[in-house]
Amino acid sequence: MKDGKPHGKGVLTYPSQHVYDGEWFEGRSHGRGTFFGTNQLGAFRYDGTFLDDEMSGRGKFSWSNGDTFEGDWSHDMPNGSGIYKWKSNGAVYTGQMKDGKRHGKGTQTFSDGSKYDGEWRQDTKCGKGVELFSNSNRYEGFWLRNVRHGPGLYQLHMSNLPPVKEEPQDTKLSKLLKRMSLKRVASAPAELTSTKKTPPIQSGKFIEYIPYYQYWENGKRRENKELHAHDDPPSFEPPVEVALECGYSLEVK
Repeated sequence: MKDGKPHGKGVLTYPSQHVYDGEWFEGRSHGRGTFFGTNQLGAFRYDGTFLDDEMSGRGKFSWSNGDTFEGDWSHDMPNGSGIYKWKSNGAVYTGQMKDGKRHGKGTQTFSDGSKYDGEWRQDTKCGKGVELFSNSNRYEGFWLRNVRHGPGLYQLHMSNLPPVKEEPQDTKLSKLLKRMSLKRVASAPAELTSTKKTPPIQSGKFIEYIPYYQYWENGKRRENKELHAHDDPPSFEPPVEVALECGYSLEVK
């Protein structure tokens, strides 16, 4: 104590039954400490640093449902960057926060391996981002209020193409014999008998994706066009609504 106020290290139980155990400075929680208790969401616990009676600096907050946030704090809320984990679905968000919400740039991954990496605003996808699906397909484009909005590039992974049905080799040979009016051949052409499959290649490299230009309006797809090497590159400018709501600067042309 100092001048009748908590000062140094100590434990204080508030009338609300919340407990602070840690460092004090002239009557205020200040420095490293632990704050725990129960609120409308259930039991909670914060381990980290404090500034003038507020959670501020670096710390970890744990809720009774198993969710956690570990990262930067100010004014009793997550502000800055950190990692938020949801126990119920295994999702993990790593990125920027503002007033306790996902805001700025961040990546959210899910238990099935899918993820969104991009821009957020007030806890929703807002701006440019990349969505990677668990089957390796991917989409890069713009979001507004958590749904796709504007132009984007959808990439279909080759492994997700439907299998090509091939005729039995005997059928191919019989058709060839009939066409040639021969009763038998000494040897069939190599392309009919070979069982080796060669994956598509481009410029000496394996093709991994088939690209599609897409345009979305409020989560509904309005355009879907396969892109080819000879096509003119499409425009990927953000729509006005995205620019205004997601904090983009508009260029006057």
